[in-house]
Amino acid sequence: MPIPKDGGNIFLNMNSNKIDSIQKLSREELEESRKLILETIGEGASSKKSTEAKAKKIDSLSLAKEKNISPDGISAKNKGNWRREKPRQSKPAPPLRQKTTFAPDFIKQAPLDDIRRPLPAPPRAAPARKNSTPGSAERENNKKEAAVRQIQSAKLKAANDSGEQARKAEKNKAELKARTKRKQALLKEAAKRKQIADRKKNQEKKRKVRGDAWANIKKTFASVSSRAKKSARQSLFLFFAMLLSVVLCYSIYIALILKLNYDNSAARKISRIFPVPVLITASGFMNYYQYKDLTSQMKNGYNGPEEIKQAVKINFSRDIIINDLIKKYGIKNENFKIEDLSDKIIYDFEVNQVAINRIQKIKQMIEANSDFVKIADKYGDEQGKLVILIADENKYSYIDKVKNLSIGEISDIALTPEGYYIFRCYGKTSAELELSYVLVKPIALEEYIEQAIYNLQIWSLVD
Repeated sequence: MPIPKDGGNIFLNMNSNKIDSIQKLSREELEESRKLILETIGEGASSKKSTEAKAKKIDSLSLAKEKNISPDGISAKNKGNWRREKPRQSKPAPPLRQKTTFAPDFIKQAPLDDIRRPLPAPPRAAPARKNSTPGSAERENNKKEAAVRQIQSAKLKAANDSGEQARKAEKNKAELKARTKRKQALLKEAAKRKQIADRKKNQEKKRKVRGDAWANIKKTFASVSSRAKKSARQSLFLFFAMLLSVVLCYSIYIALILKLNYDNSAARKISRIFPVPVLITASGFMNYYQYKDLTSQMKNGYNGPEEIKQAVKINFSRDIIINDLIKKYGIKNENFKIEDLSDKIIYDFEVNQVAINRIQKIKQMIEANSDFVKIADKYGDEQGKLVILIADENKYSYIDKVKNLSIGEISDIALTPEGYYIFRCYGKTSAELELSYVLVKPIALEEYIEQAIYNLQIWSLVD
């Protein structure tokens, strides 16, 4: 078997001079082998741990050689890219050209004759021998340093690889977390967009339904409105046609009665349902047969038909005005007296607005000037003095306005059937009151009726 290059294993050379399969050594070779064995044994006995470390280093050198790695820990492939400076080694001396053989441990003290006996198998592999050639120690040291550097480089590389793997794992974890977060955000955003889209779709659907419903309502309303307008136009046309027919027939009826002077019981009964107006005002009208009866009653007191017509118009106007006053004051017809209207009209501020404005102005002037007599004489309808006995105070309707007056004090306006009074007390005792007064007379009933007749508009069909 060939001897390994690193000298780690010891085998006998069996090329020549074999005795019982054992090579015969010369004396020089035997001495050299014994020396090397003793040196090897002495180194192994001194430190077991050192031997194991050396064995590990030698094994690592063998492994590096098998993997094509140089002794300094750099592979042949990456040797050119290695940045660390390679340690300088001294050039080893060329080995001696002689066969070097090694013997097992039991040859150490055995005589030469005993060498010829068969050797037992060695219990373990002996450590590498030290090369006795010049520079072998330096080569061994370089190999050991290279092995140490290789181990350190491997450890550093393993540590770097472990740290790099940890960093990569952390980075991958962070990237996975970021991707997961982005994916969740995208899913959330997609769900939100889908929800918004669904809401818009539902709203659009509802809007469309409402639009369709509103369109149907408008269509129905338009159809109903069109039919209603058409029906209304037809109804209106029929109404005006009927009204025109009624008016035409009624006009013909009135014209016949007035023109023919048709007077009998049947015509009078019909006139109660369909009256024939001859005098018309905004408040009422006079029927033809009433007019005819009133004209017949006034024939004796008037000269000519024109005076009779005028008297009939005045009486008709008077009745219209009195009826308006009765309605205005709420007087019942069964209890009506003309004197009730005379009392009511005095307190009617609308009818007597002028007289009331005059008395209020007089009071303001008296209070401002304090010359009662002069102002009363100038602006009043009547002025004078009056003495009221306390014993007869119930005879006066205005006693409540004057009984508590002090001397020189002016009373409020007192409304009486005679008119509107203002009093001034100039003397007062326990038995009597001495008063000055000014009176503004209101419009009387007959005066109001005359003014109303003059202003009343009458349409006559008999003129």
